[in-house]
Amino acid sequence: MFQLAADTLLRVSEDFVNVRAWKELDTTGKSEKFTLSIGDIIVAGDINFNIDEYTNEIQIDDYFREFCNFCIEKGINFYVVSDGVDYFINKILNKNNIKGLKLISNHGEFKNGKFSLTFPNGYRACEVDSGTCKCKVAEDLKKKYGNIYYIGDGASDFCVAKKADYLFAKSELINHCKNNNIKYIELINNEKNHNFN
Repeated sequence: MFQLAADTLLRVSEDFVNVRAWKELDTTGKSEKFTLSIGDIIVAGDINFNIDEYTNEIQIDDYFREFCNFCIEKGINFYVVSDGVDYFINKILNKNNIKGLKLISNHGEFKNGKFSLTFPNGYRACEVDSGTCKCKVAEDLKKKYGNIYYIGDGASDFCVAKKADYLFAKSELINHCKNNNIKYIELINNEKNHNFN
């Protein structure tokens, strides 16, 4: 649901990480439920950056706040499912005064001056080896609630797209759906087209 100007963790990694250590992280099997410390990759004391400068540059869809409020007011079970990191996502949500969302993502935090990542929603059988397996999350939510209404826009949504009961797509996901004969409803990023009442 986020239309991000850039992936914040990716930007941080490009600017501040130890390249060799990052490559090792990327091949350790993030699709398992385990805790991985990457303190030797991103060291707060060494990078001297203000995380707010990064999150302030991240943009979300204009109608996202209104949509969130609508779901909360109507008692709709609405989740943000991301292969990103909650440390950054929560800062973006707070900056935009968006509260009360259920977030499923990877977890990041600073401990003893070093940044640590955990993957609580990993899945060994994940088809795309994501830190957060969106397909497994969708399957679990489907068992709990029934039909799944899914909104996506990028490559991390390709796999789960075919598992949704109702799919709303934009950007890259539309092309993927067209190429793979997946039914979808186009989500138009235009405020006048979003009347949630």
